[in-house]
Amino acid sequence: MIMNTKWRKQKISDIATVFDDGNWIESKDQSPKGIWLVQTGNIGVIVFRDKEMKRFVSEDTFKRLDCTEIFAGDILISRLPDPIGRACIIPKTAYRMITAVDCTILRLKKEYEPRYINYLLNAEQTKSQVYQMVTGSSRKRISRKNLATVELSIPTKDGKPDLAEQKQIADKLDKVFSEIAKSVDKIKLNKKYTSKTTYSELLTTFSDEDLKTYSLEEVCDTTSGGTPSRSNSAYYNGDISWLKSGELNDNRSLSSSEEHISEDAIKKSNAKVFPSGTVLMAMYGATVGKLGILSASASTNQAVCAITPHKNILNEYMFWYLYFYRDELVKKAFGGAQPNISQTLIRKLPIKVPLKDNQPDLVKQKEIVAKINAIQEKQEKLTDLFSRQEKLFASFRSSVLSQSFQMQT
Repeated sequence: MIMNTKWRKQKISDIATVFDDGNWIESKDQSPKGIWLVQTGNIGVIVFRDKEMKRFVSEDTFKRLDCTEIFAGDILISRLPDPIGRACIIPKTAYRMITAVDCTILRLKKEYEPRYINYLLNAEQTKSQVYQMVTGSSRKRISRKNLATVELSIPTKDGKPDLAEQKQIADKLDKVFSEIAKSVDKIKLNKKYTSKTTYSELLTTFSDEDLKTYSLEEVCDTTSGGTPSRSNSAYYNGDISWLKSGELNDNRSLSSSEEHISEDAIKKSNAKVFPSGTVLMAMYGATVGKLGILSASASTNQAVCAITPHKNILNEYMFWYLYFYRDELVKKAFGGAQPNISQTLIRKLPIKVPLKDNQPDLVKQKEIVAKINAIQEKQEKLTDLFSRQEKLFASFRSSVLSQSFQMQT
């Protein structure tokens, strides 16, 4: 980036007035308000993430545990999880702050520019050093002792750190990254708008006052699956797809599963084989309300409701109506952290259907489904495009940093 500059390698610990880990704060030490406990989740790549969910400790706890206060301008380095070694500068906030034990506090000597050091810490040249010293099998991390030995390339003048040069480099990178951030924000806005197009069409379609309202049980049959005994391993060594509720993700063509069961498992449990075309809905847990349509016969566990529309109701029409109605359905779910819905609740759901001659109109249903599918397909293509653009900008950020710090030694 700057060809005529002289560079000197310096260890991170040698450029700091403070190089220390945060504090060990357990759940019992936390309070509803007080001094903000900044955690690894707040440390992004280059940027600080100010999340809504904040944890605090009281002034008394701060004193009792002899906590180290952090300040705006300090750099925090995350020693785990991936990407290990990522860093950001602490901004000004309305709170006093401390940080967690897996974050290393880097407070620089006055001859070092925080923005320059922050960019350099996140560059590939530094990350490669960090990952050579990562330890641990299940939870990888770098120790503060090893982190202290990571070397940074510092511009020098007359044998001393060149603060003006550091600021000049940081200023140029600030401009580049500001433009990148603006572009990414536009992509995210487009992505957010695009994600609503299918639902907007569903809202328009199913708000039609000419549609007749039935209860789901009037136009569909429902049942659920079962779980063969885990104590018999032979039950799980068959060819019949066995879907669990967590595998439902609004897929309109479900043909495979994580596990398979045997014919004997079907005979000796509540599990059933459902035909292709069956609409599935998750009734329990994190995926409650999520849907799927079988494109091949399969069985499910008891956390999945199998919905078979009557002959005058299209399965895809039912899928899209349940997709549209999901938020209302989940509001009626019972349970705490893991909400549940029952077959009884599902059977009573109001289903709006177009009529012709006082009978469900299959032709109109097909028209509605075709239009929604076309909109959904376009939405998926645009969402995929925006996601790829986001990845390109992330790669571009990394490339900019890498090229910026291909320095002379």
